[in-house]
Amino acid sequence: MVVADLELHWLELTAAQIRLEEVKRGPDTGPAASLQEVRELRALLEALDITPTAFGLVRFAGDKESNRKLFSRAQSLSIRNFTCIPELSALDDLESLADEFRIRLAIHNNATGAPFDKIADVLSAVEGRGPNVGACLDIGNALRGSEDPAEAVRRLGSRLIGIHLKDVSARDPDSEVIVLGKGFLDVPAFFAAVQEVEFPDDGALSLEYLEKPDDPLPGIREGLQIAADAMNG
Repeated sequence: MVVADLELHWLELTAAQIRLEEVKRGPDTGPAASLQEVRELRALLEALDITPTAFGLVRFAGDKESNRKLFSRAQSLSIRNFTCIPELSALDDLESLADEFRIRLAIHNNATGAPFDKIADVLSAVEGRGPNVGACLDIGNALRGSEDPAEAVRRLGSRLIGIHLKDVSARDPDSEVIVLGKGFLDVPAFFAAVQEVEFPDDGALSLEYLEKPDDPLPGIREGLQIAADAMNG
């Protein structure tokens, strides 16, 4: 496991590691993981001293039964955040589940033309909600939409409970995800804003790197060092 190779101890899970929900959209269909598969993954993570911080990306609709099952499976893995794109009409019920299971909803800003493609859309969705409804800032999508990630952090403030930390090669929808600090993100300014808003200790800060999928470790290590230098500088 790459996370263990990097001597990291936190991981945002995706469907690539475990399918927690039944997928019924598009070409990727199939049942959710069995309880045995969930137990096996938990045992593996515990053996590697890895704590799952979040699971996503989840596109929540209004199916109350399916949503409850998903929250229950996530609770068995001690997941703290769902990185999600919820239907606005389902948010009341989803917030009730978040309160019941003590799993937060981190609404994810998206690419231009998709739901929540602006930070203002995320802020509007979380306004007036309780502490278990917050935001996951995708830096790549902010940059692609010509929004300043540091300013987005300040606008989200205490609602910021998740970050998809990445850099991009250009400020357009087709830009590539490259080594952190090698693109358009002002890394020191970004982390200064993160420290300013007191990002929570149990928040999900997830580094993304897609440039060299066959040999990702050098680029990930470089990005981690750049992030560490910025946080400690």
